[in-house]
Amino acid sequence: MSQKQPLGRLREALLPNTDVRSALLCTYGLDPRFFEAEILPALLPTRLSSDANSGSIGAYLFEADEALAQTPVDVYYGPRPK
Repeated sequence: MSQKQPLGRLREALLPNTDVRSALLCTYGLDPRFFEAEILPALLPTRLSSDANSGSIGAYLFEADEALAQTPVDVYYGPRPK
């Protein structure tokens, strides 16, 4: 995996330009901005035409809410182990 593509493995596991039908994600901690800007577009590439990092964040979040209302995506997270 290239350093230039931090989500390369996630994208390799998904069909290009195809939305997932459902997803279960487990992680330590959750960075909402990273999830909105990087993970959601990888999971729902055809449903998200806006970009979280440019333009109106409100428009992007509305679009993301609509897409997630139609796609079961569950995220389970907890604190990092000590």
